Amino acid sequence: MNVGQIKAFMGDQKVEQKAEQKATVHPNEVLKKQLQQDGLQQAAEFSKQQAASVSVSSSQTSIGLRVVSSNLNQALEIDGQKPQETKGKALDEESSKLFDFEKVARNVLKFVGGVIRGAADGGASEEKLNGLFSQAREGVSRGFAMAEKDLAGFMNDEIEQGMTKSRDLIDTGINDLETDIFGRQQPNAVSISTLNAVAASEEKSGSLMIRTKDGDEVSFSFESLQSFKASQQLSYQAQISQEQQDSSGELDQQSDTESTAAYSQQTSYQYYERSGISFSLKGELDEGELESIANLVGQVQDLADTFYNGDIDKAYEEALSLGFDDKELVGYALQLNRTTQTEVLKTYENIQHYNEGNSDNAKYGNVVSPVAQYLEKMMDTFANAENKLASSEDYNALIAGLINEMKDVQVPDLISAINRFRSFNQTLLDGLPQSLEASES
Repeated sequence: MNVGQIKAFMGDQKVEQKAEQKATVHPNEVLKKQLQQDGLQQAAEFSKQQAASVSVSSSQTSIGLRVVSSNLNQALEIDGQKPQETKGKALDEESSKLFDFEKVARNVLKFVGGVIRGAADGGASEEKLNGLFSQAREGVSRGFAMAEKDLAGFMNDEIEQGMTKSRDLIDTGINDLETDIFGRQQPNAVSISTLNAVAASEEKSGSLMIRTKDGDEVSFSFESLQSFKASQQLSYQAQISQEQQDSSGELDQQSDTESTAAYSQQTSYQYYERSGISFSLKGELDEGELESIANLVGQVQDLADTFYNGDIDKAYEEALSLGFDDKELVGYALQLNRTTQTEVLKTYENIQHYNEGNSDNAKYGNVVSPVAQYLEKMMDTFANAENKLASSEDYNALIAGLINEMKDVQVPDLISAINRFRSFNQTLLDGLPQSLEASES
């Protein structure tokens, strides 16, 4: 373990100032504030420059996605209810990506399913439910027609294909909902309730992007096994729909099949359970590389869980009350772990709190032991992060996402919880003896 490299990777983990407003902060806003506070203003400027140079085709696709989503929200009205407008932030941030037809379909199906299933659960008659389905289908048709009109002269292949795939998935989802509502089971069909579970899972925790040491991007999402399977089935249905759509042209079908095969070879989508959490990873990595990232996620989760549930910072304060200063305490903790080299032992052999003849040695050891065990776990985690991730910003983003899921530790709020964790780890990191760095450099 190279301490010098770890320190360089982690840098100074500056904590954030608590927001003046005490309202609940969305995790995306927390991540944004963290990145800004961690000195990424230059990166933000670079990002703006990159955004300005996005190709015309990609810009058209981004705008087309907004137009389609907006028109569907405007046209859809079922039983007097309309879908809530969704923020366009995610679209702005990923404007260079393809038309997200699955997201469009999920948003529509979540609204349609919520209204109609709610009516069914409330005892609505079959006639009433049939009327609601008619309203849903009419609204979808009107929404896509409005989008086609607004995008006249602005259409590109990605928008056209994305709209077609979205429409197919929405039509299939509404048919599945109708089948489910009226009690007729259809084999191998994804029910609307399952699709809603996927959308609800994504809304609750979202996802974040982390970069590997090699520069590859990995999408990390909290989700259940049910949601993961539903997402796979949804993607499979979209692929089948595309193949059926292109079946009339053998050349196009061959091209799409080759493209799909190439994509499948490059992109892996895997589900994992680590340290009491379930999540998925998606990226252009092989299964072994994704497995190593998953292990790191579990390691970071275990570190955070140990910190909060073990009250490690309180144990640290208790040890300081015995007369240690920060560097002495970290040095003593290193000795307890027996992970230091001879040079480190010599550095601390004269500390008054640690000598073989001290009758209170057992007492100090008992107090410092939790800190010592945590320190060893922290250093192993930092070393693994330094080896796997591109920068400390990716580590910090992962930490923020994990702590956002730990609702019981967000006291008094999420930002304070993150600051408490990062500040304590920085204290331990700063307390490491220089001799340890020199011996490993």
